[in-house]
Amino acid sequence: MTTKTATPEAEVARLAEETTTMLDVAEDFSIATAPEYVEGGEVLKRIKAKSKELKDKRQAMTRPLDESKRQILDLFREPEAQLADAEQAIKGAMLTYSNEQERIRAAEEARLRDIQAKEQAKLLARAEKAAARGQGEKAADLEEQAETLPVPIVTSPQPKVEGISTRVTWHAEVTDKAALIQAVAEGLVPDVVLEPDMTILNQQARALKDALNYPGVKAVSDQTVAAGRGNVPRKLTPRGG
Repeated sequence: MTTKTATPEAEVARLAEETTTMLDVAEDFSIATAPEYVEGGEVLKRIKAKSKELKDKRQAMTRPLDESKRQILDLFREPEAQLADAEQAIKGAMLTYSNEQERIRAAEEARLRDIQAKEQAKLLARAEKAAARGQGEKAADLEEQAETLPVPIVTSPQPKVEGISTRVTWHAEVTDKAALIQAVAEGLVPDVVLEPDMTILNQQARALKDALNYPGVKAVSDQTVAAGRGNVPRKLTPRGG
């Protein structure tokens, strides 16, 4: 006679029923005596053992899926990386061209504005001489010409490609950390820019404990109960059950 193996769904249902019972026991559990404290420790170890059993069952079911996913991701990883590199190469070439066109545009605009400034200076000089000779109307006309000279604006002959745009983004770079700290201390910069690195501070607290003596920082201890796993867990029943 063959033994029928429980399906994974049935196994999980069994474990779920047992965990529900464990939760009922834990929620009704109270400790008033030393034996009850010991009993609580034993119950805690059985809960830990059941937690491992549940985790092992879950991993047994998900591990094949994880492996299949890993294999699929491996298939796509290289071509996706190649496309990302190709995209960056084209973007780099386009930005190089755009920057060069902007440099040429800015240089030409600066050249024309220099010519305009010199022409304006000449007109104002002539107006000053006309005013000195008593030619007020001529002087006013020359000043108006100087003021109304068109300001040269050169546009870049940047080609347009539908769906493609150039975007400018900004980011901060700390060039003088001490100066930034001083500015925060003086209230010139909001202190949010100097959020403490809690990962490092927690590492220091674990290492130094009460000896941690940083200005503005204190070591705080949290007390918890640690439990190992017991042997094969026996069935738990509520005290009143």
